[in-house]
This record gives sequence, structure tokens and C-alpha cells, in this order.
Amino acid sequence: AVVRLGTGLGIRGRILEEGDELSLFLGPIHVQLEHTVRARLPPEWAGLWDQRFLAAALLIVAAGTWIDAAEAWLDRQPPDAVAAVTQVRELVRSVGSDSLGGSSRAVAMPAAKGPDPVPEEPTAFADGPRHEDDDHLTRMGWAAWYRQLVPNDDDQLFEAQQRFALDPGDPWARRVLARSAYDHDNADEASRHYGWLAERFPQDSAIRLRLARADQRRGHHRSEVVHYETILERDPSHAEARAGMAVGLARMNRLDEAAVALDQLEYIAPDAPMTALTVAQLAALTGHHKRALEALDRAFRNRSALSDEGQLELRRTIALDPAFASLRRDPRLRSLIYRHLGAAGVRPMR
Repeated sequence: AVVRLGTGLGIRGRILEEGDELSLFLGPIHVQLEHTVRARLPPEWAGLWDQRFLAAALLIVAAGTWIDAAEAWLDRQPPDAVAAVTQVRELVRSVGSDSLGGSSRAVAMPAAKGPDPVPEEPTAFADGPRHEDDDHLTRMGWAAWYRQLVPNDDDQLFEAQQRFALDPGDPWARRVLARSAYDHDNADEASRHYGWLAERFPQDSAIRLRLARADQRRGHHRSEVVHYETILERDPSHAEARAGMAVGLARMNRLDEAAVALDQLEYIAPDAPMTALTVAQLAALTGHHKRALEALDRAFRNRSALSDEGQLELRRTIALDPAFASLRRDPRLRSLIYRHLGAAGVRPMR
């Protein structure tokens, strides 16, 4: 259940970097995991050589060898080429003087003045794995199953693309493009558009919530939690933000804070399907698969209380969330889906 993911170790939808610890409760068994810091011993020759000095020495030797070879070639040229040879020899000696410690005018000359470069956005590092389909591993069509509820927005999308090409500041076009990108599993593009909208409409909690969900699918849980906090500062009873907060904190191994957020959610919306889904995600993240299945059963039983977007999000979470990676291979989850949806349940891949 533990796999290497770059420099970290992946376990149940989370990544442990060196020095990180994680507690899991698998039934009556308490498992304490620690990704120990790898010892980095100095090499045998460490301290005996100054690498910068060595590189400089090699560069000087290479430059000197090239100049000696060039002058030897000039000495072999015929007498009738004296003028040209003299000019080339002076050029070689000039280059040699600059290369071997003479004037460094060529390096020090200021570059031509050009347009100021566009500053790059700071690199954001993911805190966990991306939410991607693993149908090739489960051999079940979970992705196709959830996409049955994705609305067809081709006409609206075409209009939005045209309007965006004419005016990138069109908020309606940005909303449509963001939603379409998210529905087509392009969370990076969705986050970019929703981020633009959130900067210009900071009081719009719906935009901020969708931005948080896009960052969740990218595995950027720190920024995801910040977005939930922004919503909850204005509306402490926002159940969807509270649900996302509980799961986001758990993904970052802040389990005590996640438990508090779950308690608050169960007080705000005790019977809501999203509360049951949150319980299922937290249970799956901590290895309690039976409890996760029981909570998913409650979520499906009350799914009619969800909006169309909410029902789509429920399916998307089951199909893509790394927290449910083990359950997607479990026949008990497929049986649960069949029990509630019948022929509309997930089907094996062909």
C-alpha cells in the first residue's frame, strides 16, 4: 500500500515527504508511519578539491589549447596570405587575452534595452496526488460512469470561447470556460480561470468554492484550505466549505483539526448527503473501509437532496478521489452503487 512518488512515499491518497509522520487506525490496529530522513554521507573525496577552482582551471586549459592550435595553423599558411593571416592572428590573440584573464568587455557589456519581462507566477507545489481516473488499474469504468452526468455545453462553450478571444476580461466567458475545464478534468485550467474571477469578485463564495475544488483535484490542498477559510470567515455556517475543510485538513495529516471541522459540519448539516460523503472520505483516508461504505450508502440514500451539480460532484469524488482508490477495487462499493442506481451503475471496462 506504500509506493514511491518522486521524493515522497504515497499512502492512502497522501504523500509523506522525508521527516513526515502519519497515524492510521486499521480496525483495532494502530499503525504509526514515519518517512525517515535519508542519511547523506559525504563522498570519499569531499573536502579535498575546490570544485569551482577545478572548473576554472579546466576552462583555462581548454581555452589555451584552442589558441595554441589556432596559432599553429596560422603558421602553416602560405606566404601570399600574409595580410589575412596577420588579421586573423591579431583576432586570435585578442580572444586569448580576454579568455585568459584580460579584459572582459564582451561579458560586461550591457544588453540591449528591451521590453520588461513578464514576471512568472510563483511555482506552487502539490501537497498530494492529483485526482485522476485509475480505471486501467480497477478495470472498471468509473470515469465513464461519473461523466454520464456531465452536461453538454458545446454551444455555450463555443460562444464563451469567441467572447474570450475578443475580451479576456469577460467574466461570463471566464465562468463558462472554468466550468467546462473542470468538467473535462482539466483542473489546472479551471483553477486559472476561477482564480482570475476570485480576484475580481472576492465576495462571491460560489466562485471561491469552485476554485477550492479545482485546487483539490490538482492536489494543492494548502491553497484549497485557504479558500475554504476565506468563505467561512464571511459565512461560518457554509456547509460545503466546512465539508471541504475537514477533508483538506485530513489530507495534510492535520487530523485533530479535521475532526473539529467534521464535528462542526455534523452540527450544521447532520443529515446532508455531503456530510455523509465527508465522513466516508475521512474514514477511507484513515483505513476504515467499512465505515466509509456505510457513509457512502447514506449519501446515496439521500442524494435527491443534492443539486445536479452536487450529484455530479458526488460521483466525481467516488470516481477520482485517491482516498477511494482501494474501495474502487472493492466489489462491495460496486454492489452499493448497483443497489442504489441499478442499470445506471458502474460497468466493467471492455
